[in-house]
Amino acid sequence: MTSNLVFVGTVVWGVFLLSVNVSAMAIALRPPRVNSRDAALPRVSIQAGEDMNLLDQDGPLTLGKPIAFETPLFRGQVLLRLQSARSEDHDPKRHDEYFAPGRKDRLMQTVLQGQFLLPNIKMSDIYVGSVFTQPLVKKPPAMVAKILEKALKRSQPGAIVDLRADQPKTLAIYAGTAQSLSIDYDIDSLPDMLATDIPENVASHLPFGTASQRVKTLSRPEHAEQYEFDTDHVYTFHSFNEFMDYGTGTIKVPIYGRYNFIPAVGPQPLMVSAVSGEGETVFSLAVHHD
Repeated sequence: MTSNLVFVGTVVWGVFLLSVNVSAMAIALRPPRVNSRDAALPRVSIQAGEDMNLLDQDGPLTLGKPIAFETPLFRGQVLLRLQSARSEDHDPKRHDEYFAPGRKDRLMQTVLQGQFLLPNIKMSDIYVGSVFTQPLVKKPPAMVAKILEKALKRSQPGAIVDLRADQPKTLAIYAGTAQSLSIDYDIDSLPDMLATDIPENVASHLPFGTASQRVKTLSRPEHAEQYEFDTDHVYTFHSFNEFMDYGTGTIKVPIYGRYNFIPAVGPQPLMVSAVSGEGETVFSLAVHHD
């Protein structure tokens, strides 16, 4: 199953890149053949956002290992894996198993596990995606941005897309876009964040039999607002992306091939974020290309 967030991100960036770069069509006719499995691994580092209080962290943050943290909204751990980049002390066996050929060509994975610290947070009010700290170097024309947002609202009603803002963002409702979600009460039997697959487990809390039913329902704000995150359960969100590659800074645009979006973003880091509708941080990781 491909998440709505993957669809949103791919269409947003694909149309955006084609609208701001007149050379895109020429590149599209001869798409660069980038095979991140065969190429030399890029040097990538990650940094916690300003609102994240790191717990039990000694030394730099590590790709492929859970990072313990706390924000005013959430306490737990977050894991980031990039198929095309690894940390020096990563677990090579688990990395290779997760990104094995044939597993939908996954390029990037995030796993968030922990507890919300405030009660009665509506599921419609927690988003995941990218929130940048600076304007994009190349912004889409206003008319293109408006048409794009309107089109995306038809397929993903909960999407928030603003690439022309001082803090650009592409976001979707977290509970309606994660490939799997596990809601657990027993802290001794939580899903393994490093596992190759994290099974769907929401029956004790939500009336959905499958992940696809959950995504279809909770991606719509009017449905997601009927459900809440509580402070008693542990939530594990598992998301992966088959198009955006934050390791190489490229996107696989359908038909056109792989495209480098770093020039559009500029010198700022790429962001992986979860936030509330008011902009409060659940977690935020900055991906730097050294």
